[in-house]
Amino acid sequence: MANAIIIGIGAGLTAALLFAVTATMSPLALFLSYISPLPIVIAGLGWSHLAGLLALAVGGAVLSALLGPAYALGFTFGVAAPAWAMTWLGSARFGAERSAFLPPGLLLLAITVIAGAMTLASALTIGGGQFTTYTTTMRQLVEAILRMQTGTPQDQPLSLGQGMETGEAIDVLVSFFPVVIGASIVPLLVGNLWLGAKAVLVSGRLPRPWTPLPLTRMPRTVLWLFAGALFLTAIGGYPGVLGKGIVGAGITALALQAMAAVHDRTRGKPGRPFFLGLLYLILVITAGWPIPFLAIYGLIDLFTSRSPAASDPQT
Repeated sequence: MANAIIIGIGAGLTAALLFAVTATMSPLALFLSYISPLPIVIAGLGWSHLAGLLALAVGGAVLSALLGPAYALGFTFGVAAPAWAMTWLGSARFGAERSAFLPPGLLLLAITVIAGAMTLASALTIGGGQFTTYTTTMRQLVEAILRMQTGTPQDQPLSLGQGMETGEAIDVLVSFFPVVIGASIVPLLVGNLWLGAKAVLVSGRLPRPWTPLPLTRMPRTVLWLFAGALFLTAIGGYPGVLGKGIVGAGITALALQAMAAVHDRTRGKPGRPFFLGLLYLILVITAGWPIPFLAIYGLIDLFTSRSPAASDPQT
C-alpha cells in the first residue's frame, strides 16, 4: 500500500509537470502534453486504480496551487480523469464471478465515449457553461486562424474568395469543430493506454493477459452509440457538442478497428510488411485524410467474419 501511495504521488507530480509545460506553447511542450496522461496510466495499471486516483488528485492540487484553478480543471478533466477511467476499465474484473476483463473492443468503445465527454468538457470550459459564449469564442478563434492563413489584417474585412460567404463559412467550421476534437482525442488516449500497458507488462505488473491489438473488434452496439450521438447532434447546444464529439471519436475508433482488421487478415500473407508500411506511410503523408474511408471498412468489419479470437461478444 505504501508503494502505491508513493507511486501515485510521483505519477501525479510527473503528469502535472508534463501538462504545465504547455504554457510555453513550444513544439516540444505540445509533444509533452500528449504524453501527460502516461504516468497516471502506468500508476493505475501497475499499482491499482486507487494509485491512479491519487495521481489525479495530487496533479490537480499542484497545478491549482502553482498555475491557478483553470489549469487544474484542464488537467483534471482533459488528462487525469480520462487516463484514470481507462486504467480502471482496463484492469477491473467484470461478470458474475468478477473473473473477466473487458476485451479490447469494448475498451475502444469506452474510449469513444470518454473522448466525447472530453469534447463536451472542453466546450463547457471555453464557454464557462454558456453556449452563446462558447460559440462567440470559437467564432473569434476560427476567424483569427483564417486571417492568419489568408494574411488578412484585423482592420480589413476577411474574404475567403470563390464566392464564399465568410460568416456562413465560419459558422460551418465552428459547428464541425467538436467532430475534429473528438476524432483527435481517440488516438491520443489509445496511444497512452498502449504505451502504459506495454511498460507495465515489461515490469510484470500488468493485471490482465496481453491481447494482441489486431484482435481488437468493437461490439455492434457501437451503432446504437452513433444513433444516440446523431440524436444529440440534432438537439443542438451543448448536447449537440457531445453528440458531435462522439461521432468524431467513433469515426476514428472505427478507423482503428479497420487497421486492426487489416493486420489480422494479412497475417501470413506474402507482401504483408510492404502493404502495411505503405498504408501507414499514406496515413502520415496525408495527415490522416484516409481515416473516413478506413472507418467505412471498420463499419463493414462489424458484420464480416474474422479469426475467432478477434470476435468480442456481439451484443
